[in-house]
Amino acid sequence: MQRQPASFEKTYGSVTQQLELEYQLFLTDVCSGYRADLCAWDWKTKFTLLKSGMTMTKRVEARRGWQATGVSVVAGTEYRFETADQWSVVPGNSTDANGQLDGRGRLVGAILKDGRLGAEIELGSMGKFTAGANGDWFVRCRDDWGAIANNEGAITLKVLSAP
Repeated sequence: MQRQPASFEKTYGSVTQQLELEYQLFLTDVCSGYRADLCAWDWKTKFTLLKSGMTMTKRVEARRGWQATGVSVVAGTEYRFETADQWSVVPGNSTDANGQLDGRGRLVGAILKDGRLGAEIELGSMGKFTAGANGDWFVRCRDDWGAIANNEGAITLKVLSAP
């Protein structure tokens, strides 16, 4: 409009990778009932490596998509986690982070590396996992993307670095 050279990269350079990820996930996940406002990513969270004995606590809402834990994971490193509280993916039927028998309501995670979201990691209410890659760890309450607006509650996730 101002007759000056412009490009997507020049305009959005510092957040191009973030926009691309959100757009690709939108194309994959969009369905009837999908709410972009509930699936938006929090790019402001700062991530840190957990040193031996450190703990990170995060509130994870059932009514949101992928949520930053604040933990940067290292490939081959084991992390322990535990949760408290309950949430609901079916009105009036609360569950812990293990979710329901059909898998809905289960706490799941994924590692974001180089602008790509890795495969879902089954978590549940407590346990441990070994990171398959270096990256930033995100979690969510598993539910159909078109149904998360009906979810209620939140769990508290505590992540501990293995000694």
